[in-house]
Amino acid sequence: MTWLIRWVSVSFATVCVVGPIAAQTPFLSGGASIVSVHSQGVGIGGPTRASGTMLGGMAMARFGRFEVEGRYIQGALQSQDFVQGQLGVGFHPVPWAYAQTGARARAYVTPTETERWVMWLLGVRVEAALVGTTVRGDVGLWRALALSANVGSTEGRAARGGEAGVTLHLPDRPMWLRLAYGIDRASVAGAARRETVEEFTLTVGIQRR
Repeated sequence: MTWLIRWVSVSFATVCVVGPIAAQTPFLSGGASIVSVHSQGVGIGGPTRASGTMLGGMAMARFGRFEVEGRYIQGALQSQDFVQGQLGVGFHPVPWAYAQTGARARAYVTPTETERWVMWLLGVRVEAALVGTTVRGDVGLWRALALSANVGSTEGRAARGGEAGVTLHLPDRPMWLRLAYGIDRASVAGAARRETVEEFTLTVGIQRR
């Protein structure tokens, strides 16, 4: 967790520097989500499978070409609790492309133990207009630069994933709707442990310039 604390500190410092430098008023957006989560895993005890519908939220601030985004999900996956948070800092080199680095922490909580996965991610996303300026689609891919998991081994850690979504911006209104599908796969070879998590997300948001 030490590297995560350092990363958050660096990200916060970056935002503090970038904000005053940007010449334009920041663009702000936030929303509430309903998320259907499906988790499949393989470990020493054999295969596992769980699913659940939970609540989440997101907030984003853009300063010129720089962007800071946070996401949070919490709920129940059958007999265990599921908590996931993500903080990312990104850059728009062009209006239709976005590069981001961030940290994602995920926990499976039962009365007897808590399994934690922490990933430091690097990814890219591209966007395109589908129907004028009202409907936009996007596709993103990412890979973990580092992964930490308390599953009993430090050998052979890897993770990757992606997300695709469609966003509807209501004409002449600050509200927007987004439907997205995301999937990620993480593994620790030394512990013979791997998991796949799928997320189907519906978000209702509001934005302000």
